Amino acid sequence: MPKHKIAFFDIDGTIRNKSLTESLFEILVQDYPYRGANEEKYLQLQDEISKLRKAYKSSGDEADDLFGEYCQKVVEFSMFALEKYSLEEVREIGRRVATEYRDHQDYVFSKELIKFLRQEGFELVAISGSPKFLVDAFVKEYGFSKGIGQEYIKDESAGIFKETEIRTFQNKHIFVEELLKQRTSGEFHRSDFFIIAVGDTECDFLMMDYADKTFVINPSLSFFSSIINFVRNNSPELCKLRYSKFTIISERKRRPIVQELYSTKDINGCFIEYGVEI
Repeated sequence: MPKHKIAFFDIDGTIRNKSLTESLFEILVQDYPYRGANEEKYLQLQDEISKLRKAYKSSGDEADDLFGEYCQKVVEFSMFALEKYSLEEVREIGRRVATEYRDHQDYVFSKELIKFLRQEGFELVAISGSPKFLVDAFVKEYGFSKGIGQEYIKDESAGIFKETEIRTFQNKHIFVEELLKQRTSGEFHRSDFFIIAVGDTECDFLMMDYADKTFVINPSLSFFSSIINFVRNNSPELCKLRYSKFTIISERKRRPIVQELYSTKDINGCFIEYGVEI
């Protein structure tokens, strides 16, 4: 029986060179005036975002942690800035983020990967820590089958959006397995699926480990080192695969460099790791 093929994309940082929330931040500041009463906090959050952005851009080993903190602060600002906006207005803003920032911000490799996976019969699923209304707009624009994003509920009396307890920023593998179970008609067997994971930071690693094949887009040096260590520590198992579990993509100025990571035995029977640029 053929396996059900599903590709999970952590869409922030793997398809575009900006996260959905970064694009949302730009649109809100440029085109949508704050309607709430706490202008001081509105400006304070912008200042905190600016400082965090500078910090993660100039950081080394802490880049992933600082980027996560930065993204969460951008989300906090965005949902605060949307105070007094209607659900219809919010959905329209989400549509603008998905459509107006397309193509010129899309990675060349990711566009080709999406096209290839679709041709190979993969179901495409977006998973993100961004607000659900952004993920839904992205799914519609890019033709994915499903989107998993952070849910918010509007408090109509206060006019603000409140985050639900379910978090999608980390532990994405849990949401992956939940969806696989939904796609199972009888008893769930992980082996009935061939899973591809596409991510870019440490927060995606558990999802990558859960997957059969992984594409890592522009990893930080610390994350790349973690992947190398994982390959080294799991060499006996990875050697049995007929393919490289990890493909590393570095794309700058629309010029992707693709490298496959392998583990094999040398003439002395010792496991070694190496990369092949393709």
